[in-house]
Amino acid sequence: LPKEKIESTMRVSGKHVSVDAPFAEGEDNSLLDVLENSDSPVADRELLNESLSKEIERAFSTLTERERVI
Repeated sequence: LPKEKIESTMRVSGKHVSVDAPFAEGEDNSLLDVLENSDSPVADRELLNESLSKEIERAFSTLTERERVI
């Protein structure tokens, strides 16, 4: 979640929320588990880039040499 969305939601809710407290009693997941880590690469972006590269390679393989050059 973007930082702005979290801040906006917290302002609307009117109560403080602990980022390491479980979402519900008995759960292991907390807000820390879903907060975006801006220091690490986005896994989805890497997968998307890899998928795009494969699709481009596949598309190029259907073209003739002349079409590829153009």
